[in-house]
Amino acid sequence: MKHFKGLISLLLALLLIFSSISVFASETASPEETDVAAGETDQEEDNRWREGFSPLSGVPVSEDHDNRRVFAYSVDNMIPARWHAGLRSAEIIFEFKNELNTSRFVALFMTQPIPERIGPLRSARPFMIHRLIEYDAVFSHAGGSGDGNQAISDFNVNNYDAIYLGLPYFWRYYDTGKVSPHNLYASMTAEIANAESFGISLEPSDFVASLFQEEVLPLEGEPALTFEVQMAPGNVKRYEYDDETKTYLRYEDGLLHIDELDGLPLTPVNVIVQEALSTVYDASGHRAMAQTGEGAARYFSHGEVIDLTWEKEDERARTIFRTEDGEELIHNPGQLFIQVVDSLDDVTILLPEPAATETETTP
Repeated sequence: MKHFKGLISLLLALLLIFSSISVFASETASPEETDVAAGETDQEEDNRWREGFSPLSGVPVSEDHDNRRVFAYSVDNMIPARWHAGLRSAEIIFEFKNELNTSRFVALFMTQPIPERIGPLRSARPFMIHRLIEYDAVFSHAGGSGDGNQAISDFNVNNYDAIYLGLPYFWRYYDTGKVSPHNLYASMTAEIANAESFGISLEPSDFVASLFQEEVLPLEGEPALTFEVQMAPGNVKRYEYDDETKTYLRYEDGLLHIDELDGLPLTPVNVIVQEALSTVYDASGHRAMAQTGEGAARYFSHGEVIDLTWEKEDERARTIFRTEDGEELIHNPGQLFIQVVDSLDDVTILLPEPAATETETTP
């Protein structure tokens, strides 16, 4: 009988142990379930698309916005091409050093009113492609360097090429007195209307948007009311802060940068100057640009400047700007210029001139 009671006690103990294991197992997720849950959390954290606000600039979307993709344009910035059309509506504008100490823009459009025309348009370069693919943008250009066209193919970029297309997508515009090759313009309206016939989807891509403040806020940085960026000898950009509008006025080689469509100045809220060394690699002066890896940058907004670092794991990866504490930059909402330069030594912050004082004169 004692042996029988002992056996019963042993069985009850074993039953209690297995019950405890079963309860623990039911309350603890499997590795697969844990991975799924973590993935869902990461996805929620990375979903920065706020309804009613642009994922490119953080500003409210325009009334005529139809949930479209990003459209990018290679824009001529040689002196005979100025001024440009449509850049006031661009949300992000890259400026890159090009051949012969000139520079070229890549302007990104998404949620703001569509300009009547955009341009003047010029050809593609690979360093442009490496940035616009971060937004899965539809790209408009007029041909390209050999490796520029190859990059379009390698990265499977949806594009409109003015070398092969004319009206209603591209045309020469003579009313401003410009001549070829500095007077080629594009119609974003026509490109959107006919995208499906080219096999181009207009569904917005799920790129990772930047982080934005809800309003323009101070950076708690150093004063930077006026600064200059030298893209190359004789190619200088100047920014002057307007405290009333909390934007910068932009100058190209000493002249106020305006949009030829309405004569109004460009007014970026944000300017990032990114250091990425470029090197000439052929007799035509074409440049390779070191935009992968990591480097230094500076962020100007609200009349102030702070130091940044940037990182881009590979040519397909997103460029991430971080503050000195390692956190991702939270932009102020508004138009952003990204000036890609060889060295941050090419940036000069100009101190305000001392106020004039009245001097006493002797009779």
